[in-house]
Amino acid sequence: LAVARRHRVAVRYRGTAGKTTEREVEPWGLYYRQGIWYLVGYCRLRRSERTFHLGRIDEVRALGTEIRGPDFHVPETFDLRAHTERRPWEFPAEPPVEVSIKLAPRLVPAIGELFGQRARVESLDGTTWVRLHVTNQEALVAAVLPYGAAAEVVEPKALRTRLRKLYVALAKRYREDAP
Repeated sequence: LAVARRHRVAVRYRGTAGKTTEREVEPWGLYYRQGIWYLVGYCRLRRSERTFHLGRIDEVRALGTEIRGPDFHVPETFDLRAHTERRPWEFPAEPPVEVSIKLAPRLVPAIGELFGQRARVESLDGTTWVRLHVTNQEALVAAVLPYGAAAEVVEPKALRTRLRKLYVALAKRYREDAP
């Protein structure tokens, strides 16, 4: 309703690191992607356009009354469709880095669904590579972790090392939990 009426809302938002912040948001649009609803709008705390995962919004309160007119105007340059194509690793969180991922043949048919339209795909000597522009490495880690060696991050080395440590810790944990 706040999106349709262009009313500001106050939200309590839990970030990916678990920290909760109070935000005042001008809600510009909602979209659904891969089982998750997102809100896109202007965040007054961050003073910029932001995308919010609705599952991490713990509370929403309308600001003001329903009688008044719109609180804000959606910028003419805003394109909700462009947001539906963004992947979580493209949300701004840190300086951009180019990531190279070597894919197992079983994942090749799903490249578009897994990595989106902006992924650059190359085939070299029978090996398929995906190159991504990443501004949120934590989100990329969460996206590739379930695929293990089938989606092998090769570059940058620091990200590869981070994933290796996660896989080693997971393997150790499962060995300890085994009967």
